[in-house]
Amino acid sequence: MDKKKALGQRLRELRKAKNITQEQLAEIIDVEPASISNIECGRNYPNFANLEKLLEKLDSSFLEIFDFEHFDNTNILRDKIIEFTKNASNKEIEFLFKTISNLKEFNS
Repeated sequence: MDKKKALGQRLRELRKAKNITQEQLAEIIDVEPASISNIECGRNYPNFANLEKLLEKLDSSFLEIFDFEHFDNTNILRDKIIEFTKNASNKEIEFLFKTISNLKEFNS
C-alpha cells in the first residue's frame, strides 16, 4: 500500500475513534478542512508542524500513527498470525483461541 494513503487511512481511523469530524479537526489545528481531506485521502502529507498538532489532538504518538501493519492484505495477516502461533506458549494459544471464538460469536 502507498505510504501516503496508509498514513491518511491511519489518521482517519484515529480521528473517527475520537468522534471528531474533519471540519472540527481542521479548526482545532488551524488548517482548511480540505487539507484534512487531502491528507486522509492520501493526496498530501501533513507538514511536520501540522503532524505534531494532529498527534497531540488525537492523543497519538509517532509510533502509533505510522503503524500500518493492519492494512496488509488478509493473506499476509494470516501468515503473520500463523508465524506468531508457532512460537506462542500454550497460554498464549489458549488466549488467542478464546479471543477469536468470542469475536466470531460477537459478530454473529
